[in-house]
Amino acid sequence: MSHTSTGLLVLALTLIGFTANATTYSEKQLNCLAQNIYHEARGEPLSGQLAVAFVTLNRTEDDRFPDSICGVVYQRGQFSWTKHKPQIREEEAWDTAKSIALRASFLYEEGKDTTKGAVYFDGGKHKQAFHKRRTIRIGNHSFYQ
Repeated sequence: MSHTSTGLLVLALTLIGFTANATTYSEKQLNCLAQNIYHEARGEPLSGQLAVAFVTLNRTEDDRFPDSICGVVYQRGQFSWTKHKPQIREEEAWDTAKSIALRASFLYEEGKDTTKGAVYFDGGKHKQAFHKRRTIRIGNHSFYQ
């Protein structure tokens, strides 16, 4: 996909379907969400990146996890990328992650979670037995309740 067509796709993701002018999440919280999308799913299809965002948001509503997006993302032992303080090196992927974070926040507030309440996901590299039930598989990720 060319840089121009990706830019248009990001713009479309940002604009299409929003029924509100603002989200209830702060810029800081959306940035944490975008970082998680970028580091966990930037090579996945857009629907997979959106699903990773929903898992993060679903965790904020689950008593087993912190109640803020940044709290969820930086909770010890949850997302391995947080141990290494990686840098954003792919600007186009970062722009996409930021757009998906914003889009996910609006969709989540409207009750449009495509993962059906999943609070876990894996990349298929290892089997995680603690998952109760797989709700969906998108790209290389499986999502679980």
